[in-house]
Amino acid sequence: MTVSVIIPTYNGARKIIHTLRALEKQTFQDFDTIIVVDGSTDDTMEILKKTRFQLKSMTIVFQENKGRASVRNNGAKKAKGDLLVFFDDDMRPVEDCLAAHLQHHQQYEQVIAVGTQLNNWKEATTEMQRYRCYYSHKWEKNLRVGGNQPSLMDHKQLYITAANFSVRKNTFLSLNGFDERLNDAEDYDLAVRAYENNIAVFYLPTAHAWHDENYSLASYIRRRKGYIEALQRLNQLKPELYQKHTQRKIEKKQGVKKVIFWFFSFPFLVKSVDKLNFFGWMPSSWKFKLYDLIITSSVVYFPGKS
Repeated sequence: MTVSVIIPTYNGARKIIHTLRALEKQTFQDFDTIIVVDGSTDDTMEILKKTRFQLKSMTIVFQENKGRASVRNNGAKKAKGDLLVFFDDDMRPVEDCLAAHLQHHQQYEQVIAVGTQLNNWKEATTEMQRYRCYYSHKWEKNLRVGGNQPSLMDHKQLYITAANFSVRKNTFLSLNGFDERLNDAEDYDLAVRAYENNIAVFYLPTAHAWHDENYSLASYIRRRKGYIEALQRLNQLKPELYQKHTQRKIEKKQGVKKVIFWFFSFPFLVKSVDKLNFFGWMPSSWKFKLYDLIITSSVVYFPGKS
């Protein structure tokens, strides 16, 4: 089975180098690499062209900026491999990550395999990096039901992270790839359509990759708001499909609980974390729950205040 690795990037000149260096160290090396630059305005193209990489084959494709779904679909069209492995430009796959993806698809034909997207505790230097480590490991723990064995996702767990997943090219094309009308939640939409077409989605904990991100609390809240807006757009575009795949309904808060969420949605609390590290003295278990409360208040219950 031939393998193509697809990496979309937008203004990722300082990140994608680390992804490519990680690919150089893979135990499985018989793959071609396709980088699709989505109309970047930084020096991504110059850096990629002048830097030498120890990779079997590397193709750089430049397109006008069209967004996350389009750039990945374009990479899939250019790919020659039977198996497509997608990594975002802020991911560092560990040495046997590609081998794990390949081994899974040698065992199963028409499936999707989702690898890990974990933040590294040892490399976290800011409050939000530490929080994201906590959150990513908490999320992964809920998916890892079989130890290191692949877990078949059920209807409630269903998701894909486009940052680290694999699918045979013919399966991807049979689903018409990512929906290019979407610029967020396009990977969740792909998971739902796969499920509806009886294509199994597995969580593959051995396909491990580190996620290098540098969110502030303010930028993470904006990111979460954007994702919720994208889910709402999905419901508008495909009402019949998403009536069966409704996300968790938001419970309305009343009385004291409403006042608590109202208070923790104030922007000054976000600034106190990002600018002052005001809660840095707290034990991690306390302050991470506090950050959860601020995020939930700002994103779910009072999104207009921040």
